[in-house]
Amino acid sequence: MKLDTAVPAGLDGFMAGVVSDLAFGTQQLKRHLNGLTPEQLTVVPTGLSNSIATIAVHVAGAEVHFAHGLAGKKVPDELRAAFFMDRAENGDLQTILGESVESLVDKLDRARAMLLETLISIQHTDLDEELPFGKDTATRRFYLSLLPYHLASHTGQIQMVKKLISR
Repeated sequence: MKLDTAVPAGLDGFMAGVVSDLAFGTQQLKRHLNGLTPEQLTVVPTGLSNSIATIAVHVAGAEVHFAHGLAGKKVPDELRAAFFMDRAENGDLQTILGESVESLVDKLDRARAMLLETLISIQHTDLDEELPFGKDTATRRFYLSLLPYHLASHTGQIQMVKKLISR
């Protein structure tokens, strides 16, 4: 696998840095998926709540959510379903079954393409515009700053689950 953090031309410096961080983080996440069987992707170790597949789809779903939210749009129902964005009644993520490494990588790549499309449309002057954030508001800059940390956190979870299932 070629390691590269190239970013699309025309992004403001701040957004280019975020995209570079996301590219690096996604490479790491994909490296940890590489070679896993569909069965390994669905194992939920004792004491944990999510499988590797569930975490990977959540990462992709978050990027779809951010892509639309940063553009001031709602996520269409068909994308919500495709990226399993609705939680169970108890607030847990849905358990993801039937995924392969290839299908997970495809979801991650599709989500990133949506996010990049949105970022290319955002002007530097739009970064400090406030958007809803739960019961509060947050700037687009805050949302974008959060994304690499979200990705890194879940990549760490995937590493942990991978170690637990290989014992």
